[in-house]
Amino acid sequence: SLVPAPGTPRRDFVAGIPSVASRGVGATGMLVEMRGFLSNPDGSVNTASDTGWRSVGYFTDTIPQVASAGIPNLIALSGNARGKSKEEGLENCALGLKRIMALAEKHRVTICVELLNSKVNHRDYMADSTKWCVELVHQVGSPRVKVLYDIYHAGMMKEDVLADIKNHADCWGHYHT
Repeated sequence: SLVPAPGTPRRDFVAGIPSVASRGVGATGMLVEMRGFLSNPDGSVNTASDTGWRSVGYFTDTIPQVASAGIPNLIALSGNARGKSKEEGLENCALGLKRIMALAEKHRVTICVELLNSKVNHRDYMADSTKWCVELVHQVGSPRVKVLYDIYHAGMMKEDVLADIKNHADCWGHYHT
């Protein structure tokens, strides 16, 4: 287990963790992770029948490390649809997240799936609506999966931001403004 020396700033300690050293840790202690549950960094697509999802392996390795560094949250991305329907994408993301929930719960690390717009900045992104993200949280059914509700991206998708924040407060793990 990694243990920081007394007085070591979080940023300095995290810089020494091999699997997270190249990623940014924000002021809120969230590790920014650019891995999706629908598609891999090389563009290959995960399906419900895949057993070796690279994202699952990454999170399995990283969750204990960030927990020992005192980082409470990991940001995850749904990935791009690449021809999948919203329903199939939701099923696949829920399956992928369920594969890491026991570990996240054990280490008290919350996986925050980021809502991004698919109209301007992230074409083809799956988790682009409040409805889809809220349903994902409910399907996974763990207190360790939440949504990073990005107000800019929600606005770009014409979401009712104030109503969404109020009506689905139990689903939000973090807000970006």
